[in-house]
Amino acid sequence: MDKTLSLEFEKFVNQSLNEMLLDIYQKPNANRYLASFTYFIKTHQHHPQIQALLNEAFQLFLKIHFEPFRNKFSPNIAFTGSVASIFREELTHACHSYNLNVIAIESSPMKKLIHYHLRQQKLI
Repeated sequence: MDKTLSLEFEKFVNQSLNEMLLDIYQKPNANRYLASFTYFIKTHQHHPQIQALLNEAFQLFLKIHFEPFRNKFSPNIAFTGSVASIFREELTHACHSYNLNVIAIESSPMKKLIHYHLRQQKLI
């Protein structure tokens, strides 16, 4: 990481490496802790190193979670979650490299889940 970006990251995190590792590996809710870095990444998303990190992360995600099923399902795909929503453009770009058609990205599934269950109960 270049020096300027590294210093900005250290200032943002305001923790030692050991404290960070404790938060990730020994404390509850590591997913929430890691999600807190989204703000820093979004703020610096046009920096070449952050852009490379995003591209590599989404490519790796698709390789692990999609590649094994590539020829078994429709090329249409949908995502739920704040990371997918915040980095919609980068995720969509990664999906195109796998010939996937992103049909929806929802920051939270709740609204659509409620609608689905109400339809199932024939309440709407």
